[in-house]
Amino acid sequence: MQLSQIEDRREAMKVIFFDVDGVLNTIREFRVYGQNYIDHDKAMLLVRLAQSTGAMSVLSSSWRKEAESRAIVSDALRRQGLDIHDDTPIFSAYVDRHVEIRRWLQDKHVERFAIIDDDTRASIDGHFFKVDEDIGLTEEICHQVHEFLY
Repeated sequence: MQLSQIEDRREAMKVIFFDVDGVLNTIREFRVYGQNYIDHDKAMLLVRLAQSTGAMSVLSSSWRKEAESRAIVSDALRRQGLDIHDDTPIFSAYVDRHVEIRRWLQDKHVERFAIIDDDTRASIDGHFFKVDEDIGLTEEICHQVHEFLY
């Protein structure tokens, strides 16, 4: 094995791209508590998933576009022990989320990645885990992602 192959393996990582609305909250919660609400239990599921898989968390939600919203989700997760490692890029024109995710993946040594979102426009075949916006993130979806990342 060449040295470059060894270095690539050492740098390879697992990544979880995640949305907020419909994942860390539900449509009903959004209507009741307002647009800045993060459900503690759903956030804890994401934290445990990232910790148990050793995956980096990358915010792919529109919440990354405004500093205040980004801070709310970051603080909610940090209080439970998870730092957001990065955000997907923001393009000047609207593009589907999968394009932003693909751009983020360029030139990175990602071993495996999962996308947790309620919007199929984030889908990359084989890596997408659809969340029902009326339910949000569940233990079942977390189990599926966990199995996939291993």
